[in-house]
Amino acid sequence: MPLQLCAIYVYPPKTGNWLPWEYYASLLVIISLVYALWKARHNKMILFCAGFFVVTIAINIQIIPSRLFIVTDRYGYMPYLGLFMIPAIWFSGLKEKQLFQYNKYLPYCIGFLVLFTVFSVFAVPSRNKVWSTDISFLTDIINKNPPVGYIYRAFGNRGLAYKKDGKFVEALDDFSQAIKLDLKDGRNYFNRGLVYLAMQNNGAALADFNEAVKLNPDQPALYNTRSQAKFLLNDFEGAESDSKKCLELDSTNVDALNTLANITFNRKEYLTCEVYLSRALKIQPGFSIGYKNRGLLYLQLNRTADACSDFIQGSNLGNLEAKQLQTQYCK
Repeated sequence: MPLQLCAIYVYPPKTGNWLPWEYYASLLVIISLVYALWKARHNKMILFCAGFFVVTIAINIQIIPSRLFIVTDRYGYMPYLGLFMIPAIWFSGLKEKQLFQYNKYLPYCIGFLVLFTVFSVFAVPSRNKVWSTDISFLTDIINKNPPVGYIYRAFGNRGLAYKKDGKFVEALDDFSQAIKLDLKDGRNYFNRGLVYLAMQNNGAALADFNEAVKLNPDQPALYNTRSQAKFLLNDFEGAESDSKKCLELDSTNVDALNTLANITFNRKEYLTCEVYLSRALKIQPGFSIGYKNRGLLYLQLNRTADACSDFIQGSNLGNLEAKQLQTQYCK
């Protein structure tokens, strides 16, 4: 029945070692259906329809589980054609063999189809609204499934949607719930850390980035982001170490080079700072922040012409700070 529809249906939680009762009751349904097919074994059309359903649905029945959810509605689109053909064939047979019975049941069938059509007219647009945004879609999955481990993905993805919309409190709640359901996915620690950074809670962000690095020690982006959190907390040695680790894993990461440039600039190691920024701009000529920062370095070195050249380049690439500096220093 098209009721309580959901994008996915997860495996149910067990009470002790037992599944919910309806999973065991379904065995009786299956036995009854097999018996009914046996009784109808001389009707080739019914056997064909049942076989069509079984063959097409078998591709998606997870006798050997390959996913963390049982099934999705789309798995039934084609198989159900076989099931719906069975009552259609039966009703067609009534017309040919028992016209009286056919005429007797015809008004009920028409009434049922009319009611079902009216139901669909209202149900389909209502269901479409669920799919209209990431947040409504994921909320529907969360609300219609038990809080089992797999649902952490829905919380994590909804957290990303809230973060994108600037709803940081809601994003924090979802990432925290995702972490509660699955402690081994570093992405949720990383994403929650990014939200903490956006909320200027740098200490909490660093704690989450530490957990993310423990779980995924080979991801360069984690070291790069953690280095920025450490920089904001004035842990320049830690930031330098993480940026260099990031470059060991990904030598083309311009953000890590920019962080190293900021660290060396603060230490007044200007030549080294220039090397880092020039390297970043060689890797990514459209790196507007790099032009802005190198322009500031050149100002510090009294190389105004070079500074203005970089400010103009950064401004042309859309960097607003570079444009302001160009207006201030390059008249």
